[in-house]
Amino acid sequence: MHPVHDAMSWLVWLGLALSWLPTPTLGQLGQAPDSTRYSSTGAELVEPEVVQSSGGSLDLTLEFGRWTYTGPDGRAINTRAYAGRLPGPTIRFSRGDTVRIKLVNTLTSSCSSGTINTIRDYCITNLHTHGLHVASSNPADDVFLAVGPGESFQHEYAIPANHIGGTHWYHPHHHGSAALTVLGGASGMIIVEDDDADGLPSEFRGMPEKLMFMTILNSDLSSAEAMAGGSWATTAPTTALLINGQTKPKLSIAADKWLRLRFALSAVEHTVSVTVPNSCEAMLLAKDGVWLPGGARTITKLHFAPGNRVDVAMRCSAGTHDVSTDGGTLAAGGRGGGRRLQGGGGGGGGGAVGGGIQSYPTQMIASIAATSQGDTATALPTLIVNFPAYLPDLRNVQIANQMNRISLQGGRGCQFTCGAYGHDTVTEFIQLGETHQWTVSAAGHPLHVHINHLQLSTVSADPFGDNWHQVGDWVDTFLGSGNVRFLADTFTGEVVAHCHLLVHEDQGCMARFHILADASAYSGRTCVNYPVSHSSTPTAAPSPSPSPTASSTPTAAPSPSPSPTASSTPTAAPSPSPSPTASSTPTPAPSPSPSPTSALLPTTDRAPNRLCTLPFALVLEVALALIVWM
Repeated sequence: MHPVHDAMSWLVWLGLALSWLPTPTLGQLGQAPDSTRYSSTGAELVEPEVVQSSGGSLDLTLEFGRWTYTGPDGRAINTRAYAGRLPGPTIRFSRGDTVRIKLVNTLTSSCSSGTINTIRDYCITNLHTHGLHVASSNPADDVFLAVGPGESFQHEYAIPANHIGGTHWYHPHHHGSAALTVLGGASGMIIVEDDDADGLPSEFRGMPEKLMFMTILNSDLSSAEAMAGGSWATTAPTTALLINGQTKPKLSIAADKWLRLRFALSAVEHTVSVTVPNSCEAMLLAKDGVWLPGGARTITKLHFAPGNRVDVAMRCSAGTHDVSTDGGTLAAGGRGGGRRLQGGGGGGGGGAVGGGIQSYPTQMIASIAATSQGDTATALPTLIVNFPAYLPDLRNVQIANQMNRISLQGGRGCQFTCGAYGHDTVTEFIQLGETHQWTVSAAGHPLHVHINHLQLSTVSADPFGDNWHQVGDWVDTFLGSGNVRFLADTFTGEVVAHCHLLVHEDQGCMARFHILADASAYSGRTCVNYPVSHSSTPTAAPSPSPSPTASSTPTAAPSPSPSPTASSTPTAAPSPSPSPTASSTPTPAPSPSPSPTSALLPTTDRAPNRLCTLPFALVLEVALALIVWM
């Protein structure tokens, strides 16, 4: 063989060997943005780092631990964050994918468990995938898991094959420390990619996009730390709204060209109203990760309760445009006025829970620099979407069960039907496969419901005004009053509902509902004693940097059908076996090998469903093979 060909052959074999090496995921790489991203003001907008699925799966090791934020005012804030950044990495995947996230708690100091319905457990965490239509049991979206310092838990989410594309987010949800951790910025965005089955017109499907993850760092952080019994000398930050962790960033765009902006609000007690600049045009596309069933509609403001997401198409004329909040938007009926954290517990009254929600004040939060690139302004076509079976239009369907009134009105009276939250109490049982209706009064306390979205069938109070809430809209977090309907689809098990002022949730403004395959034995019953085991055995993390050596699929122990206590409830009709809710002690898998299907992607302008960056070794292998063949 010619010497050159011989050398080329060796290179081919080397490339083949290298192609089998795993591409490290974010948790192993430990890449952190330069500190100037947080300390500067007015810099170019930088999107959060992205981890993208490929080939039907995604594997990510996500570290949760101590982190210090230093903003433009120079004050160092000790807080907790994902992967040493604010916000955490953006997680993107497609319908039908298998998503595995190994959550690693890198905190080193233990803490004693406090009293239920108080601010407590500052060292304990878990993971909630806010907005996803997935199982509520471990190893998926079980918000009752507790991962302590030095421990890890292997989550696995089977994303339904018909999951609609949309914008969601993730954050800790341990009852007692949810507010503390979200106050400090522990959260990140989830994107379910749009799919051909969604039926989107090409103008929407191919629209370039930017992610706008809004985090409100809150001056209550140091108070929450002290109330939880934490020992950190945490400086109280100035309450500030950050976009992708940045202060007043500049978004450079092409003038007169539509751009999809995916917004999410990570906040504990503030609403945010963003005014569309005068020289820009905005069309509302989706709320809480679900397209508007009535088509896109023109808006002049974007409104957010804590946890809401908004997708909007925006275009601007050439020039520089300030983007500002409107602090006077929230109607008086939705305000609680100047609430601050208070001691106590119990959730249902007295001094345990403070007043209601607050509007974020009027201030400039970003700028848009629109440069003419020869584009001509064009109108968007009608937005028509194919909704999946779990999101049918429920406005005219027959209601199987018109359940409970949920009234979360009143600053200090935030509670559900059964009073302060209790682990063993089921507020009501829900029949799988049926459409249900709740009458909701939540104009001062945003109601968030896990797993199944709510469709507005009537709207009697809209604190935002300007017809923001419209009949037919789908939401998972509702600040307002009216009738909401939902289909109990696919998943049996627990459904958590709570006030998304997370201080209120921690202090007991939360309820547990339960979906059964046959709920007839509980028809008409409320506040039933129905214990379900949520024990888990997290694995001890061998070091703050998790080892990427093992690779296996996590296995959960079979989940027995939960049974109520004999003394207070009738015998339950059996639920499907295994029940996705009554999760006994699962056995988390060993640390998964970092998969070559999860890779960081560049965060420049992009259209959805872009291809992953292929491993360099594989590209090298193909190129050299062609050379040798020649």
